[in-house]
Amino acid sequence: TGKNWKRITSHMAHFVFAKCSTNGFELLFQRRSRYVAAPGKWGFPGGKLEPSEKKQWRDQKSSEEERRKVPHRAAVREGIEECGGCTTMPPTMHPPFTDPVFLPPGCLEFDNCKHFKMKTMNSFFSVYLLHPLNETVWMNTWDPKPIPAYDWEVDGHQWVPLVDAYAHEWLTATAPWVSQWLTEVGKEQLEATLRALQQQQTASPTAATADGTGPTEEGEQPK
Repeated sequence: TGKNWKRITSHMAHFVFAKCSTNGFELLFQRRSRYVAAPGKWGFPGGKLEPSEKKQWRDQKSSEEERRKVPHRAAVREGIEECGGCTTMPPTMHPPFTDPVFLPPGCLEFDNCKHFKMKTMNSFFSVYLLHPLNETVWMNTWDPKPIPAYDWEVDGHQWVPLVDAYAHEWLTATAPWVSQWLTEVGKEQLEATLRALQQQQTASPTAATADGTGPTEEGEQPK
């Protein structure tokens, strides 16, 4: 994986789940299995853009808004595949997979995410902050794991406080493209981004029911 990792990670999309806890902001990492690049290292749900996604992203006829959504949709797809297989809650989303999947409400809302592109390659990271009104439901019951078709790629998940994610010991335990992205963004900027998302959520509250679906605004029914 050493000198070839930049080739491996070109045109990649990653979904960075974050939550606010008594430890401050925490990020959801997953350990990479022995069957993928950087085996045993920690990273985020992510993978290569599918050929159709890459084609749309490169299509100059598509609007800038359409092209901007491509890597985020790919990141959400990867999040579904690699940590949406929890079976302790009723399903809230049914993409075109044979298995029901489970992701916190709001993941598909593009405005609720902050998008980063690595400076050195076409690798995209979508940062999503769990809404505090959803945490009571999701954090007590959501045990992220890959859906069955992708369980060979992942060897467990772990929530890591933001401050610990920037410790030398953790950075050396992550996949090289992940540690490089964390370093590029920097702890202060990533924390500021999460605080901005937090303020945005406070301004636009979203309530979750026991099954994680809504209503999302006062008087509005879940879609």
